[in-house]
Order: sequence, then C-alpha cells, then structure tokens
Amino acid sequence: MTDMRIKFDRHGLGDVVHVAHLLQLYKRHGYNVSVNFGPRNRDVAIAAGLGTHEDSTAPDHPWMYFDGWNVPLVENEYSSSKIGRNINEPPLPYLGNRAELWEELCGVNLEGAMYDLIGSATQNAANVFLATLPRPVILLHTHGNSWADRKNLADWMCLELYKTMLHAGAGLVLLDWHFRVPMMDHANLRHVGRDWEQIGLRQLAALYRAADLLIGIDSGPLHFASLTDLPALGVFHQHYPTCVSLPRARNVWLCRGGPYAAVNAARNASGRWNIVSYSEKPKHIEPRPTGPVQRKRWKPVDLCDLYPSAEVISMEAFKMLQSVSCFH
Repeated sequence: MTDMRIKFDRHGLGDVVHVAHLLQLYKRHGYNVSVNFGPRNRDVAIAAGLGTHEDSTAPDHPWMYFDGWNVPLVENEYSSSKIGRNINEPPLPYLGNRAELWEELCGVNLEGAMYDLIGSATQNAANVFLATLPRPVILLHTHGNSWADRKNLADWMCLELYKTMLHAGAGLVLLDWHFRVPMMDHANLRHVGRDWEQIGLRQLAALYRAADLLIGIDSGPLHFASLTDLPALGVFHQHYPTCVSLPRARNVWLCRGGPYAAVNAARNASGRWNIVSYSEKPKHIEPRPTGPVQRKRWKPVDLCDLYPSAEVISMEAFKMLQSVSCFH
C-alpha cells in the first residue's frame, strides 16, 4: 500500500466529516491514509478508520471554495459541490474521473461509526441529561461559527421555533457551545453549555444516540449526524444543500423553492436526496423597543422572511418522527 499523510487541522467539524468520507475513496484505492484533524476532531478520524498523526509539516489540504460552488446546476451535481470539486485536488493524489469518483463518494456510508468510541459512562451521562425531557427529544443547532449571515437562523426565528416545538410537546436541547443562541425559560428546554458542560464529540455522539431527531443549519452538528444513526432535518436559506453536503438517506433538506425549483426536482429525482421546498413570503415585523445591546444584534436580514416558518420546520420534523416506529 502507498502511504498518504495530510494535515487538515484548520477547518471546522463539518468539513472534517466530509474529508473523512472522501478519504475512504483513497483507502479503497490502495492508500494507507493518515490524517491530522487536530485534537478536537481526532475522534472523527478514528471513527472513520483512518490513521492519525500530529505532524504539523504534513501537506495541508486548503479545501478550496471554487467559483460557482454555491450555484447548483440541474444537470451536473458534483461540479457545484464544494466537496465534489475538491476530489483529486492536491495534496490528494489524482484518483481518476471526478464524476465517477463523486458517484462512489455518494455511496460511502459511515453511519454509526462514532458509537464504537462511546464508553458506558459517557452514554449514561447523556441519558441522565435527557431523562426528564418528554419524547420526542429534538436536538436543535441554529448558530454556527462561519458564514453566520448565510447559515444561521435569526434570534426571533429561533424563539418562534422553540415555542412551536415546545407547544407540540417535544423536549428541546440547544446545541450551543458559545452561548450565542437566544434563551427562554421552559421546563422542557435544555442548553448543553448551561445545563451540562462544554461537551466533546463523544458526548455529542452519545446525545445523538439517545435523542430522536436533530434539526440543524449547514454546520458541523448537522454533518456529524452522518457518523451516527440519528435522523436530521437540515434547514438552509442561502446555501444550497447539495453544494455543501453529502447525501444521506436519514436526512431531509429544507430549502427555498422559488429559485431552486428545477434543481430541487432534479436532485430528488436522483433518488439520493430528499429536498423539501418552502416558499418565501413577505414578512413585516413591527419595530420592537430594544436597548442598545439588543438593537446592535438587529440586522437587515431579520426583516425579511428568507427563512422557513417555525410551523413549516415543526411540520417537517414531526413528519420525519412519524416515519420512525417509535421514540427512544
């Protein structure tokens, strides 16, 4: 076998998960792959069956954003995918025809891989954390670390979603490591940082194993679900799902319909994506009396309805839950 060592320690969890899938192609093609994902994400490499190293001088993969990476094309899926376009890109060796490799990549399945790393104490702690919540237990991730204006849900949208899901009887867990999300008091709402601790990937995987559904934006926790068996509802408003994700049978992708209607239909016709369109409607929000801190957080994007409504997200979430025979 040919040894291949790369460094990929400057990127977030979502990109790390995608690279872990991509490197499976190199394993299949006879490479002995070793990767430096950095200490926070090292478990992704272990779960994916990759070798690990801490060599800071190993070739670094820049994970390029190519022109047109977020402009989906009806006829050519991989060419507008950030992941697909990085196939064969140095320092990765050339493997062959990119279109054929994209098809192979879409078939890589690492579901449940993280579960082998969870010890009984970690799983028990996650179970205790969720024990007093009603079923279904839904994990919610609304604020990421990058491209906030293109990925995150606005604070007012988050509060509407909390109220809608809690009114429907769900238990909610806010996945928030940096205390960025808006909070509200409710007996059936938990915040991982406030009510548990600053959890790592093994604790996060234990939560996924014990929960019933994840609702997430285009960020690490959504893509991390592909290393578990937790169904996930991805909520997209400016990035397009197939440009920044890999297909997964347990996922539903909620995105804008109008400008993407033809692409959505083509992706769904491929049989490996389940994209649900929502309609953009004008939304008029009355000015709210706010102090200086609150006013500073009020952005122009909050004043138009780029997002699906809380009711639409909740409806799609419960559709997914009904397709499962029972809650945990």
